[in-house]
Amino acid sequence: DFVIGRQAPLMVADDHVTQCQLCDKKFTMFFRRHHCRACGKVVCNYCCNNTVPLEYKDYRDGIACDVCYQILLSGLTDRINNKDTPHFPILVENPNMESTLLGKFRKRRTVPSKHNKNKKRRSFLNEEVKESGSIKGQVEISYKGDYRVWKKKCCIVRSNERVMYIYDAVEDNKPAKEIPLVGWTVDKKIITKEDDGTIYDYIVEITHFNQSSPTKPSSPSHNASQIVSIRPPVDKVEEWYDSIVFATQVLDLRDNLYDKSSDI
Repeated sequence: DFVIGRQAPLMVADDHVTQCQLCDKKFTMFFRRHHCRACGKVVCNYCCNNTVPLEYKDYRDGIACDVCYQILLSGLTDRINNKDTPHFPILVENPNMESTLLGKFRKRRTVPSKHNKNKKRRSFLNEEVKESGSIKGQVEISYKGDYRVWKKKCCIVRSNERVMYIYDAVEDNKPAKEIPLVGWTVDKKIITKEDDGTIYDYIVEITHFNQSSPTKPSSPSHNASQIVSIRPPVDKVEEWYDSIVFATQVLDLRDNLYDKSSDI
């Protein structure tokens, strides 16, 4: 089994995340990615503000996220107090290293007090979809009806919440966009090539009229609309279509209050 600090971790690929895996803050050109050398997660500069001794590096210093820092510090404390722990077995044979190891637990800089963490979220990869009618997967998405520009996204349609969650990457904890699907119109479309009219793709398109968007502010003079085009894998088009159609329907709460077999 993997033990933090004992084995070198498998590093999460940079392109699998677009936000810090601890605080959900989005990475930019100036707000950079860093890898925790203990667990391999991609975190921001504020969330890896620690150095710890790592067993797989012969107890040399390594950058660690806040979670691993606490785990290893607790492990060292348990080892010093002769409690059962998989961490720092070197102290069994060489107890004189206690002060040296403690000195390697350091904070590298001051973290702004407004920096908040959200550790309760799960990444898209770890989200479970158990509800009937829900679906999860990687798709391509285009906005405003422009079929020339498609971006790879990770989506979850939850039938019980009637919401589609759109993530930018598989390891992201926080959805980049949430779309309440009730009231949207769903359609299956066939995209054809403009030059010869041959079919080259099947998509699911959702449209919402009378709803404003950043590029089309609502006003009394026109009906604003939003268009989201979804291009799933070819063998999943029907499944995505059925799931989205189901999620656009209004949930009748009376079905939960009365049994259909009741005489009421």
